[in-house]
Amino acid sequence: MHKYFFILGHSPQISQAEIEAVLEKLLGEHNIIAASDEVLIIGYKIYNNASFQIKDLIRKLGGTIKIGKILDEVELEEDSNIVTKISGKLTAERLLDKYFQQNTERINFGFSAYCLDSNIPKSISKKLLKLGLELKKELKRKGHSVRLVSSKEKTLSSVIVGENKLIEKGADICLLISKDKIYLGRTLAVQEYKRFIQRDYARPDRDVKSGMLPPKLARIMVNLSQADPDDVLLDPFCGSGTILQEALLLGIKKVIGSDISLKAVQDTRNNLEWLTKNYQLPTTSYQLITSDIKDLPSKFKEQVAVIVTEPFLGPPLKGNESLEKIKTVSKELSELYLKSFRVFSQILKKNGRVVIVFPIFRKVNQEISLPIVSEIEQMGFQVQKNLLSNARGGLVYSRPDQKVLREIFRFKKIY
Repeated sequence: MHKYFFILGHSPQISQAEIEAVLEKLLGEHNIIAASDEVLIIGYKIYNNASFQIKDLIRKLGGTIKIGKILDEVELEEDSNIVTKISGKLTAERLLDKYFQQNTERINFGFSAYCLDSNIPKSISKKLLKLGLELKKELKRKGHSVRLVSSKEKTLSSVIVGENKLIEKGADICLLISKDKIYLGRTLAVQEYKRFIQRDYARPDRDVKSGMLPPKLARIMVNLSQADPDDVLLDPFCGSGTILQEALLLGIKKVIGSDISLKAVQDTRNNLEWLTKNYQLPTTSYQLITSDIKDLPSKFKEQVAVIVTEPFLGPPLKGNESLEKIKTVSKELSELYLKSFRVFSQILKKNGRVVIVFPIFRKVNQEISLPIVSEIEQMGFQVQKNLLSNARGGLVYSRPDQKVLREIFRFKKIY
């Protein structure tokens, strides 16, 4: 069984949930070895000669920054000096043998330190820089051309790793530090950040009013649905088509988008035409419908397998709204969501899945959620919870300054 590490995005519970959802569909067996808000370490056993291509996996995931392989483990004792302990493993000879496996005239390398279950000393960056300079000298004495890549932070970002070609020409050596052990590994792939930026800002139509769902989050949601390539995936609040574009890129052969707004449907059409042209997609099929959610059942001859959507999250908030105003908005949205689930119960197959965003309104020290989960369950849907879910069964995606948080739910239609 090989050990791999995943460097998680800014919402680590959602990133981990996505990884687990994707790995469950691969031909292999995995178990979680360690996890924190920064990193997930898994053991993975491959069956029947199935391939486990890290570069394919990082392209599939939306919430993972780096993926790498564990190469060494170092036991720690209380008050151990971290850099002193790893220097016995990270010799020039071992780096050349295990960490720098590319045939290249010039070696570029650097260090990244991540926390598992203990605080990393603030001095770690300086100490790793010192170790790196010593290794650089030793490698040069062996006749190699070497460049040490460093950062003021304790980690090298995916941008730094990519721009300096550390994967192709050397290594991003990662230290995953716990109280009693250090895992040492090298990064094998980083997130294609330029592609996500392109799909967000370079597509023809972006509409702030219809929502600004990030492509990374849209991809995470599609992965959480565990949709198969032959499943029909519906987004009944398609906005600018972000969920549909990510579903098509993930290999879903047929997607359907609908929206009450004619402009939103046209924006989606323009964006999907742009996507098809710029990403050389294989044969795919998409259908776009202008419709109020309540009229959707009359538009379908067959039920769909998967619904992935972000409905209207309410009007933009300035931050000075009264608590009463926010509660009024919450009540109105609750009615919209309940109406939507009544429709979902008609157009979704039995055992079909719904991945949907609920808003959470943040007001000073209060968080106001839509209190409708039990009513949805009474319609025949079951919340798909796991150990990462909050008390309501959702996964929260947010940033510190946001006034409206996203709460992602996974439902299964059980009858």
